[in-house]
Amino acid sequence: ADDEIDDDEDDFHTPPIPDDGIVTRSGKTFLYHAQ
Repeated sequence: ADDEIDDDEDDFHTPPIPDDGIVTRSGKTFLYHAQ
């Protein structure tokens, strides 16, 4: 169970960045602007 929770947290900390470069989960839109 601990492993499952860790995985969830990791996803939130570093969400998958799509080709568009727009991350809505973490709200890190600055990444898209930086490119």
